Amino acid sequence: MGLGGGALLEALGLRHNMVVSFLHAALLIAVLAILTFRLATFPLITHFGDLDGETHGSARFTTFKELRELTGENPGLMIGRHPETKKILRYDGPAHLLTMAPTRSGKCVGSILPNLLTADRSVICIVPKARTPRLPGALAKASDRSMFSTPSA
Repeated sequence: MGLGGGALLEALGLRHNMVVSFLHAALLIAVLAILTFRLATFPLITHFGDLDGETHGSARFTTFKELRELTGENPGLMIGRHPETKKILRYDGPAHLLTMAPTRSGKCVGSILPNLLTADRSVICIVPKARTPRLPGALAKASDRSMFSTPSA
């Protein structure tokens, strides 16, 4: 590329053509940049390799195939609605679930309380607001379940 490219341009009689000289310099800079990037990132790639395992966690967005499976009639926890069919999505797996949304968006009434009332398993529900744990207590008496709450304030 460097001296060899210059010698080739001289042999072809294109050494003094400004466009060809500019393209030669641009190509040389691009090749050097790619090589420098590859040499800088190669140690990281060989050290971390392909992260097929769950060493650093397994959180990810669901695929459309998995989304279709969540709309079935399983007895799992309600985690939302399908964006197109509006069917309720239920999850019945071993993972932890986290409900996050802006203030006054319906987390408690739309997700947490229905799941506490319909869950057929043990649930640990941590709600940082002091007023919210009073609601499940009243519902627990009505549904004959044990619930403990410790308000944070």
